Amino acid sequence: MNGYQFNRQFIIENYIVDFICRKLNLIIEIDGSSHITKGSADYDRQLRLEELGFTVLRFPEFEVLGALEDVHNKIYYAIEAIEEKLKLNKS
Repeated sequence: MNGYQFNRQFIIENYIVDFICRKLNLIIEIDGSSHITKGSADYDRQLRLEELGFTVLRFPEFEVLGALEDVHNKIYYAIEAIEEKLKLNKS
């Protein structure tokens, strides 16, 4: 996407993330029905990943299945925002 490589099922510390773009430190998580009871664990996990410098985008599985174009657009805009932030940090 946008020329960036994403990897699936990537290990970071004790976590396995669904998708990651290491160049952008961007993680994409797809939350299926198993996440309904994992609210606080998911929250703690996301906080830790953000502490490590990652941006985490979460999408419920039904959104990925039913509105893939919207998910794609959200990822695209997140990439643009991260690119802009990286450009500002280099200045």
